[in-house]
Amino acid sequence: MNTDLISIADAARLIGKSQQTVRRYKRDGRIDFVTVPGDKRSYLSRSAILTLAGQRSQPIESPIQKDIQPDSQALDIMRSHLEDTRKQRDSLVMQVNDLRSQLQDKQRRIEALERELNGGVVRGLLRGIRTRL
Repeated sequence: MNTDLISIADAARLIGKSQQTVRRYKRDGRIDFVTVPGDKRSYLSRSAILTLAGQRSQPIESPIQKDIQPDSQALDIMRSHLEDTRKQRDSLVMQVNDLRSQLQDKQRRIEALERELNGGVVRGLLRGIRTRL
């Protein structure tokens, strides 16, 4: 795809308008759109963006902030929060493992009781058959 073409969503962000407004401009014929063969979407050319930008009273600002530098206090808070979250995760993992172990023990007990019960029922049936003979 041509790198000079911009999607409606990106164009809306660049000029500070909603996507609906940009689509209305398209419908009203206020700006020219380009369609790419095999693609149902419409795109704006860079020149159309500049046309739209010329209609604005404010300059276009990039939607991406490039020089974000959080201060050291904010970083310390984020690190502390991350460490607390990791401790909580580790604690929950240990609890899950303990519960899993308890569940496995209970399943083993149930299986043993079922074997014992089945053996006892069979023995009882055999005794009943022997007494009838």
